[in-house]
Amino acid sequence: MTMNQLPNHNDSLTIRTSELTIRRVVGGMLPVAVTTGALWAAAAIGRIAIPGTPVPITLQTLVLMIAAVTLDWRRVAGAVALYLTMGLCGLPVFSGGMSTAALVGPTCGFLYAFLPAGVVTSLLGARGARFAMRLADASGSRTAGSTGGTGANAWFAAALVFAAYLFACVLGCVLLQDGIGVLVQAATTHVPLKPLAMVSAAFIPGDLVKAAFAASLATPIALAKLR
Repeated sequence: MTMNQLPNHNDSLTIRTSELTIRRVVGGMLPVAVTTGALWAAAAIGRIAIPGTPVPITLQTLVLMIAAVTLDWRRVAGAVALYLTMGLCGLPVFSGGMSTAALVGPTCGFLYAFLPAGVVTSLLGARGARFAMRLADASGSRTAGSTGGTGANAWFAAALVFAAYLFACVLGCVLLQDGIGVLVQAATTHVPLKPLAMVSAAFIPGDLVKAAFAASLATPIALAKLR
């Protein structure tokens, strides 16, 4: 065997490195693509009109909450940015089959608010879950000697993590998102802020249910990762 026929270790290493890089890129892009598609699907499924406001009830807030409490904030931001860009390019990705017009209408603030709402929820949820786990571990270490059981501590940890995610969803995807949406709506329609806020309050009960559902999905995932 000549020198030219000998296997090149550097070439093999380069190939393996390239394969790993491709896998990382695909693995990082897949959640973004899935979330973007889910936002589109949630808008296409249908909407429920609320008297007194052009803003309908959709499942998009639920999709955003689930993404925010299960994905890294960068992926959430990427998914929302891609979704808004698709609408800007003319694709009918928004509620009612709308595209570019929805980004300049009176309800555009609710769409633009997806980005800060998702990022804030993701950051608060991740940090809150880690803090909840540390708090549960500290409580468990203090009580282990007296009770001798771990079941109660597991339930306590789950409750704390759930509360952390619930708080993050309510603050980011309910209060922040609705607040931005109402402010932009008031600015574009010249309607006083108070009546718009009162009408938007009709969304809160449903949003709280969505937040609880998203938090319940994220809790076991976080417990498995952080243990």
